Amino acid sequence: MESKGDATESQGAGPSGHPTKLTEARIAGIAEKIATGSTIQMAFVLNGVSPRAGQYWLSMGRALAERGQAEGRPAETIESPWPRLPAPLLVKLLNAVEHAKAVDESNRVRAITAAGNGGATIFEKTVERYDDKTGERTTETVRKFAPPDWKAHAFLLERRDPNRWGRKHESRPAPP
Repeated sequence: MESKGDATESQGAGPSGHPTKLTEARIAGIAEKIATGSTIQMAFVLNGVSPRAGQYWLSMGRALAERGQAEGRPAETIESPWPRLPAPLLVKLLNAVEHAKAVDESNRVRAITAAGNGGATIFEKTVERYDDKTGERTTETVRKFAPPDWKAHAFLLERRDPNRWGRKHESRPAPP
């Protein structure tokens, strides 16, 4: 029985005949974990790859991307010096990881901005009432919303441009 992400063909098999663990399905799984907040190392482990192997694949993808840029052609078209690891998959992994990191960062910035703006539902209770006189059923939902929090916006500004928005630390001489 094959697990998610296992190679289904012997394409990319090395001298031992074992197929590579680097597959399209595994790349998608790694990217999904990173995009939803996992670290790169955790994403590799959760997809059955050792962090060391994953980092090695990324470094090979970077090397191919740099070589492609130097030669003025797409990295995917360069022949991989690693027989078990085709260049298109290495470059696809690198691009997928970079894209997933950007998606995760964007989601986190959106959440911090939402906290700064306030309005998130922090309490919700639905009560159903029955009126004996009229025989009507009514439903009432009570919600409480978070107030705006300027500190969330300050947090983003401080980190985006620390020279302009960062805390200014005055150095004071030590007491005698």
